[in-house]
Amino acid sequence: MRLTHCWPDSKIELVLRVRRMNQINQLIIGRQVFESGEHRKRVLLAGYLILIYLATGSFWLILSLFDSFSDNSMTLVGFFINIICFFIVRQGWFYTGTFLFLLRTNGVTAYYSILFPSTSSALFFMTCGLGGLAIFGYEKRWIGITYSLISILLYLFLTTDLKQLIVGSAHFHHQASLLLTYISLSLLIYFFNYVTYQYNQIIQKQNEELAKTNEDLDRFVYTASHDLKAPLNSVVGLLNIIRLTDDPKEVKAIFERI
Repeated sequence: MRLTHCWPDSKIELVLRVRRMNQINQLIIGRQVFESGEHRKRVLLAGYLILIYLATGSFWLILSLFDSFSDNSMTLVGFFINIICFFIVRQGWFYTGTFLFLLRTNGVTAYYSILFPSTSSALFFMTCGLGGLAIFGYEKRWIGITYSLISILLYLFLTTDLKQLIVGSAHFHHQASLLLTYISLSLLIYFFNYVTYQYNQIIQKQNEELAKTNEDLDRFVYTASHDLKAPLNSVVGLLNIIRLTDDPKEVKAIFERI
């Protein structure tokens, strides 16, 4: 009988999900060896974000097959750049692949924002900026913050009409509400990264203390076994002598030595 027959369905489903996630993680990581958990997390987040954009690009490319009037050349270029970025990150060139990917996301979004000004590009710019902030985490927060600022400033530069930017106007409220939403989400991601970083530091410190405790324990066991080895050998030798003699006085004398 298979072991899974004895498990609840929820546990089986959880195990299968973990296995699928591990397979995706392995696809992103490849054969890389990481210096820390934070480094591994950055690579995984970059890989997942690239995969999300690949899935989005695939959707638009499939949709373009039914729309002969649209020019999707830039979408196709962006799709192939995403593939290149994914393999660059997978080969261990994290910063090169990530910077190229983030540059591509803002570039393509800006291109379509200029080409189709009536189309709302706010969500695309927000995804770019917040994605960069999440990828670099708290340890490399200044890189993420810089990229996040570039994304939102680029959006405001391309979409803000100074003539209509009057307090109380619809355009003003739209830009202001989007900016405040972006700042709120950025702060949420920032503090989440900060809390995660703190917990990782605590876990790392506990692991170091545990490793030190294990070393002390191993040292104690080695010292204790070394100190007890000679007396135990003497006792074993005397017991062997007892086996070889039948003289009660000699046996008594040996026991007194023990």
